Amino acid sequence: MDGRRLPLPRVRARRVRDPRRHRGGTQGDGFLAQFPSPADAVQCAVDIQRDIRDVAAAGLGLRLRIGVHAGEAVHDDGDLIGRVVNLAARVTGEAEPGEILVTEPVDDYVGGRLHLEDRGLRDLRGVPQQRHLLAVDWSDSDQPAAPRPGR
Repeated sequence: MDGRRLPLPRVRARRVRDPRRHRGGTQGDGFLAQFPSPADAVQCAVDIQRDIRDVAAAGLGLRLRIGVHAGEAVHDDGDLIGRVVNLAARVTGEAEPGEILVTEPVDDYVGGRLHLEDRGLRDLRGVPQQRHLLAVDWSDSDQPAAPRPGR
């Protein structure tokens, strides 16, 4: 950081765009990022939603939809492409404003460290089979996302 105070979303955007943390870029009005682990991706999503919630409380009314999927993306001339990228975009499209949705493989990776709410099986455009989606409960204070009961 250069010492200036930036609004929270810009601070987080710098973190998200830090190439040492992940690869990614913009997609229309969205942003795509690849992280070292699904847990890192979900924690970043939670941090972003909490930052945006704080800004929205100031009267800006901004709410983001975030989708997280786990898998191997194809790197092509600096872009991320492939089925996992398409699936992540479709999951994002299913999220409500202010919601983080994850696929079942993400739940498998994070090993019950999050409280997730079942959103059921969904038909996603361009995806041959239904996918089980879960919503991350990120709303509790500034603590890390709560562990999932029973795990």
